[in-house]
Amino acid sequence: MKTPFRLFAIFSVLILITNACNFNYSNPFEDVNSKDNIVDFQLAKKALNYIENNKVDSLLLLYNQDAKKRIRLKDFKRLFKNGDYILSNYVYPEDSLVNLTKSTNKSMMGEKISKVFSFPFDLKNSTDSTRYFYITITNGEIQNISLSKLHPGLNFISSRHKEPHLEKIVLKTENIKWFRIWYDGTTYTNKRFRNENGFYAVSGSDSEDLNDIGIKKKFDSIFEYISKAEYDSLDYKDFGDHDPGEYEWIYLRMRFKNAPKKFKEFEVSCILKDDSTNTNELKDYIIFVHSNKTRYLLEKSRNIDLVTTLKEIAHYKYDEDDYEWRP
Repeated sequence: MKTPFRLFAIFSVLILITNACNFNYSNPFEDVNSKDNIVDFQLAKKALNYIENNKVDSLLLLYNQDAKKRIRLKDFKRLFKNGDYILSNYVYPEDSLVNLTKSTNKSMMGEKISKVFSFPFDLKNSTDSTRYFYITITNGEIQNISLSKLHPGLNFISSRHKEPHLEKIVLKTENIKWFRIWYDGTTYTNKRFRNENGFYAVSGSDSEDLNDIGIKKKFDSIFEYISKAEYDSLDYKDFGDHDPGEYEWIYLRMRFKNAPKKFKEFEVSCILKDDSTNTNELKDYIIFVHSNKTRYLLEKSRNIDLVTTLKEIAHYKYDEDDYEWRP
């Protein structure tokens, strides 16, 4: 007869195995009008029609219930406002121009297929200003709708051999074992930080150091925001970074106790201010990285509160001794 402890142990192992078998892979550039995709494609088109005709309640009926709970009212209003402008002033794409990326999540609990339709809208009389509607559909229900300037060829570089993106990132300041804040505002300020003009670095070993410095609550706020974030884009970092030109920039690096094996260093970077020469395609995004192979993007215009917190950390009045001597 099995003891309660042995039954609990077996049950725990089964849970671990079930969770461990979760993975994602993508098959890019599928035919949107194929037999397997046509129903979801028509659903995506219906969503655009509701946005164009300001049918908020009708659009909400197309959403998955859990996804609906995560919607923030101000973001939804912005989607309708910006979406209506694009649908009214840009050229609606032919079906052949709509890109579809299909991601499959398999586990011992079953298989879940998510489809991301990207609709490219070109500004009338111009091909240099394209905006993309990204509509994510899972099991016949909408999970997310977003607007982006990024081309799907950049957003969704997909391969079964890449590291999968995490569905959710949950972090706690109490688990930090090292952090570093790098700020560069040389182009916009001559302020002196200890022995450097316009830039600085502040680092520490744990959450107590964050608390002593006075910014622990700001890190708490960032982590809470990240745990609830709906990413505007996921991509793989392999295509490299671009020179962002002249800018004001913040770059956070953190390491954590008891972190998953593939969770290397967690990084947050954001261009806070830039001039007209900035050609970086990612300048409008807050960027998260947890390994050398994956990247998560949040559009700054849709995540103002997070940008504000990053600015507060960047412009915080640290004590003289907090600044690194030679960053």
